[in-house]
Amino acid sequence: MEHSVELPASLNPPPARPVLLECYTDPLCPQSAAFEQHGQRLRADFGHRFAWRYRLRSLPASSYPACLAVKCAERQSAQAGELYLRAVRAAVTRQGHHAACPATLAAVAAALAAQFPAVFDAAVFRQDMAANAGEAALLEDAQQAHRHHIRCWPSLVVVRRGPGPGAVLTGGSQPYEALLQALAALAPDVFYEPSLVDGGAG
Repeated sequence: MEHSVELPASLNPPPARPVLLECYTDPLCPQSAAFEQHGQRLRADFGHRFAWRYRLRSLPASSYPACLAVKCAERQSAQAGELYLRAVRAAVTRQGHHAACPATLAAVAAALAAQFPAVFDAAVFRQDMAANAGEAALLEDAQQAHRHHIRCWPSLVVVRRGPGPGAVLTGGSQPYEALLQALAALAPDVFYEPSLVDGGAG
């Protein structure tokens, strides 16, 4: 894999913040790939106020192995999982590799282990893949997607601590400012910033 990835922003554990954003995504979904810049900007602007979690769901059958691989990577840490998600997405969308090919998934893991040896362990990843160790987590993601009636990707679920369902936002191709306005309407204590929401900061 020629493409390198950057370390993701620190992933705050869900109990540390009043709001959790769950990003439902598919490694092979072009709209999900395009939405990544919005997710990264949200975390840069407001990451100290909310927690972030990826949830995976394979839309085409060919993306299931990649989703399973991401869940195996997440067993090492949320950071490892996000690194793997970014790397496998880049391998497919930028380099034309086949995401259902075991050789591709193994090569992504090897490249990450070489680039981030303190974060990602390729041997552990291979063991988890061989044991299908990510299946339970992937099934949970699918169950949560069903619970929230999510039908398209990418989608964000805004979850507040305490009982009650989360609010679902579809990311799609909307501008960042429109997404931020929608989030600010749901959780103004977390996302409202006049300079951003009202268009003052392009």
